[in-house]
Amino acid sequence: MPPTTPSTAILLRVPRLLWGALLMSQVIYAGMLLVPGLIESLAEPDDGASIVGIIGFAIAAAIGSFVVPSLVRRKNVAAQRLELREVPDPSAPVGFRGTAPTMREYADLAAVHQAARTAGFAPFVLSLALSEAVSMAGIAAGLLGQPPVVWGAFVAVGMTLTAIRFPTEATFFAPIEQHTGVPVPR
Repeated sequence: MPPTTPSTAILLRVPRLLWGALLMSQVIYAGMLLVPGLIESLAEPDDGASIVGIIGFAIAAAIGSFVVPSLVRRKNVAAQRLELREVPDPSAPVGFRGTAPTMREYADLAAVHQAARTAGFAPFVLSLALSEAVSMAGIAAGLLGQPPVVWGAFVAVGMTLTAIRFPTEATFFAPIEQHTGVPVPR
């Protein structure tokens, strides 16, 4: 009997818990700055040099949250060795002459699911961490005495970047499918 493949619900359980935890941590950090007297910040905002540095860091983190994970994902997927086999295509019409049309499929579906998990988890975590770094830049701006409209913008952008990273099946299986050109049965 062939080994059963894990369901995608199991594959997505940890990434979704991590996604929710990092999103809520950003809400908590912003809430800590909103509660008067909970955290001491500088009474007067400092000169513009520190906010310029924070803005530069936040922009780099935001751009990096898209670029770095895709580079790591591409490298991870290329490192996976997935065995494909040719099988008769049941949906293709068969003529009287020639060989029956074939299609490619994965030889070991459990290995494909494992490869998707292996190749996709690190880039997913990187994208979340770099997204949260934008919010952390806002928290740093708040601690340096910047008004809530300034640090709140950083937190809002960081939370948005985190929210759009909600893990789905495509997060993990699409890179494998693009690399091999064969859809992954779920």
